[in-house]
Amino acid sequence: MPKLNQKGIIHFILPIILVAGFILGFFLLKNPQVLKGEMSAQASNGYFVKPYLVYPSDKPIYPEYETAVNKYLVELQDWYGKVVGVTFELAPLKVVKSTQNYQTMRCGVNPTVACLNNPAKLEGNLGKFVNEAIHGGQEKWDVQTAALVFAAGAGGYAGGSKISSDAGWAIVGDWVLEPISGKANTWGIPCKYSDGWQCSGNTPKGSPAHELGHAFGLDHPPAGSPSIMASHGLYPTTGFLPSEIQQLKASPFFIKTQGLLGTILGFFPPVVLPTSPPIVTSCPKGTVREECIGYSSNRINAYCWGTNNSYLGGKCSSSCAEASKCGVITSTPAPTPVPTPVPTSVPAPISVSVKNEKCDESQRKECIGYSSNGINAYCWKGPTYMKGVCNKDCSSWEGCR
Repeated sequence: MPKLNQKGIIHFILPIILVAGFILGFFLLKNPQVLKGEMSAQASNGYFVKPYLVYPSDKPIYPEYETAVNKYLVELQDWYGKVVGVTFELAPLKVVKSTQNYQTMRCGVNPTVACLNNPAKLEGNLGKFVNEAIHGGQEKWDVQTAALVFAAGAGGYAGGSKISSDAGWAIVGDWVLEPISGKANTWGIPCKYSDGWQCSGNTPKGSPAHELGHAFGLDHPPAGSPSIMASHGLYPTTGFLPSEIQQLKASPFFIKTQGLLGTILGFFPPVVLPTSPPIVTSCPKGTVREECIGYSSNRINAYCWGTNNSYLGGKCSSSCAEASKCGVITSTPAPTPVPTPVPTSVPAPISVSVKNEKCDESQRKECIGYSSNGINAYCWKGPTYMKGVCNKDCSSWEGCR
């Protein structure tokens, strides 16, 4: 084999050095964060979880909240990575002061006397006010964004929803901020107004994890399922069901790359698996009537009922977006005629004897406006449905707290 002379060696090595230099330069150009020691384990595809800390115009924000939320966000991102196998990209936390004062955010533009006199009541359209706060007065949700909002003054509010294939939102309130920071919101609705379980154990940290799951498109699984989507308090020891993990991995918020070589070279864009359509959870066997109510504070938009008005479960369904779409479950014929759903704007006729029926102590009331059952509130003990009631003081969904 002929030996390479010095000139031949230079001619052989020089192109390799030039190509390597070009590849390295191209990689650093596309990933300048590497020079700062901030290389992410994932390549960005433009989809982010964007966290916000929102507070009203006339109240102070506790600095402990910002510190605690930032610390928790790192934990939350890591937790999703461990239980799913891949995690989301996280934008920096933004602290936002609303243009609305606290009275308006808590009780609405036209507050009731009952709300003004009860510091634990939350009747305002909080989602709308928070939305407008983070978007400069406009009511919208950004595309390629899952907004995770920590709303000071929102008490036990906890909700989340997927808006489209590339947008969603999740909101939690004081009953998360106080436990993770150790600072009670004296001007808001602190944990002393809770039933105790909402602010204790793993529930406070599990609430954002759960609601963010809704923002990614996850529904509630059957009660008792080993999933954070079944109970907030299962955090952090329990993750998601295999089907939920598959759905998350298919989401554009959870990206996959071509591997280490593709990431280093920078030639291959992240491979994003196609987003699966929203899972529609059917009512269980034995259902004779489906009652659509729009999204509730429990993040479901249909209730399943059996014979004798027995509650069989709640479900999330993309085809049940408003009360006018209520109907009979055709797979199981109803033994009795199904009552015509009554629009929420027209109270259902009920007897005087049950007008003042209330939920029992330790139970949470969820107002839904008058339903096709002639009731306008559900009673819950934790995540467990107890009963439906008629109560003249609960005439609209905004009466929930």
